[in-house]
Amino acid sequence: MNKYTLALLLFAIIFQTGLVAQEKSEKSDTTKTKKATKELPLEPGRTIHLKTTEGTWLNLDVHPNGKQLVFDMMGDIYQLPIEGGKAKRITTSIAYETHPKYSPDGKHLAFISDKSGAGNAWIMDLASEEQTQITKDTDRNYQSVEWTPDGDYLVAAKGGRSLKLHLYHKDGGSGTQLIKKPASLKTVEPAFGKDSRYIWFSRRTGSWNYNAQFPQYQIAVFDRETAEMTTKTNRYGSAFAPTLSPDGKWLVYGTRHNTETGLVKRNLETGDEDWLAYPVQRDEQESMATLGVYPAMSFTPDSKNLVAYYGGKIWKIGIEDNQASNIPFEVDEQLDMGPEVFFKYPIKDDPEMLVTQIRDAQVSPDGKKMVFTALNRLYIMDYPNGKAERLTSNDFTEAQPVWNGDGTAIAFTTWEGKEGNVYKMTPNPGANPQKLNEQAGYFSQLAWDKKTNRIVCVTGPAKAFQDAIGPFAFGTQNNIVWIDGNGGTTNFIKASGGRGAPHFVDANDRIYMYHNSKGLISMRWDGTDEKAHLKVTGIKTYNLSDFNHCMLQEINTEPAQKPSSATVVKMAPKGDKAMAQINNEIYVVTVPPVGGETISISVANPKSASFPSWKLTSLGGEFPQWDQSGQKVFWSLGNAHFGYDMIEAKRVNDALAKEKKAATEKAKKEKAKSDEDKKEEETDK
Repeated sequence: MNKYTLALLLFAIIFQTGLVAQEKSEKSDTTKTKKATKELPLEPGRTIHLKTTEGTWLNLDVHPNGKQLVFDMMGDIYQLPIEGGKAKRITTSIAYETHPKYSPDGKHLAFISDKSGAGNAWIMDLASEEQTQITKDTDRNYQSVEWTPDGDYLVAAKGGRSLKLHLYHKDGGSGTQLIKKPASLKTVEPAFGKDSRYIWFSRRTGSWNYNAQFPQYQIAVFDRETAEMTTKTNRYGSAFAPTLSPDGKWLVYGTRHNTETGLVKRNLETGDEDWLAYPVQRDEQESMATLGVYPAMSFTPDSKNLVAYYGGKIWKIGIEDNQASNIPFEVDEQLDMGPEVFFKYPIKDDPEMLVTQIRDAQVSPDGKKMVFTALNRLYIMDYPNGKAERLTSNDFTEAQPVWNGDGTAIAFTTWEGKEGNVYKMTPNPGANPQKLNEQAGYFSQLAWDKKTNRIVCVTGPAKAFQDAIGPFAFGTQNNIVWIDGNGGTTNFIKASGGRGAPHFVDANDRIYMYHNSKGLISMRWDGTDEKAHLKVTGIKTYNLSDFNHCMLQEINTEPAQKPSSATVVKMAPKGDKAMAQINNEIYVVTVPPVGGETISISVANPKSASFPSWKLTSLGGEFPQWDQSGQKVFWSLGNAHFGYDMIEAKRVNDALAKEKKAATEKAKKEKAKSDEDKKEEETDK
């Protein structure tokens, strides 16, 4: 037995009544300036004093007048005299801002910022410090941005994984993609030289993969007149971060030689190459290089020196003699940071402890009791405000309880070290459990049909779970079976084949289940006549389907963003609605009576779903359950249990809508009367 008793000083039982959330009122501090925005809602919770003469991965650019430069550090942009000194911070928000680039006339600064809630290209007027958002993306990654030599356009590298070069006008517009084929081509680090006809950039086939073989990148040129692309390097150690001199004579780029990264200079007139600096900052070929393969560099306006970052410092390197001199800088700033993510979790030897998660909670058919699992043991309590008690005295895992139709018995699964079983017992603490199955195995996902008194579950051999290396053991959920509620043989229905979450509706004698690709399905008790009824999808998220642990597979096209799939869908007992769990949020959708067709409903925006739909959760939820009437939904989150009354929610929302309509009509009448009074006053005059 566990040497501790369990204090289930449990959980808040919370009923939600629609879209109205009750919040604790807090006094607003009118003396504190709020820095959070709608797009970046995290309010700074602390500051740090940053005083340093070194930095990490500084992208920089030299002003056209040669007297100053800009660089980024820790998501802010700084300006520095070319001879060095104290850096001046010129962006100060909590947004992450990188890759600053002076406009050709030196009056503006282009950079990448996520202050709109996602990465985008921005422009700052250096005189007024006014900032203008150029691109309007909400779900793309931006690596860098570069001005065209005439100062009218910006070239940005953006995308999901395989970034592409796009052209935007500085005054706005949606822009255009410059290189569309091949789809697998990644194009980053755009740069211009003396001739504005050509865009230099780093190219790669595919975005990135683990343990990749060299070469990874080469430098290429895009012709803005012919739309032709020409590769300009063929180095085994790759070539990246093209940087061109204003006089059109020199190209400097990064490459890997042996185990180190170095900078190569190429005379564009003769084609001769030599090392400019070796070794320097380690490049990012082994990653997705979200900030570039190498920190951005810049020539001085006279083309005699390259200014580059490596080794924590900023260096000015003579292009003819390769001599590097340090440009010293000091950053001395107070930086805003988000609240510290630190929680104290005391570990005590007290005889009681507070459970932080309850699992598989099931409210009884009459709504008066609830059974659940905590720390792999079953507990029962009067619902909603009773004291939780152990249901058994077993010293092995107990899980996934279910009620019979009249609430007089509870069935549950176990794992007893070498085998699992299915038991039932009365809902009375200390009652004797009865084993229902004759042959041991691994049992999960129980559902008790009140019409037939059969318990449906998914099962597999016990040995498969014993040999498993993780909780999702291969072979433990091979078959769908049923066992009589009074015990007996295990009856095979069909191979599970990705089906799970069995449940029932009142109107027919079919078994409903959820299939990971077919959606909500049903079948007869012999496994025949399978029908697909419903698919429910949610918001689009970044596609991770091609990830396998640390391996990232090369693909020929950019992975498409797909709607999130439900992890489970359960039909309501009346068959008129269905409950879906998507990204750990709970939704309810109306299921129309359409025969012969699988209905697809998106709840990305429930208000505009194809049939009436509701999002029930605001902070997430797990282990959802319908009540017997199909009018209430229950779920858990941590050690809290929630209930949502659909009828009460409709009543509240209707009342709010009526109240809002009345207020609108009242305001209209008052305005009309005010207008009439003003008109009479003017007439009297």
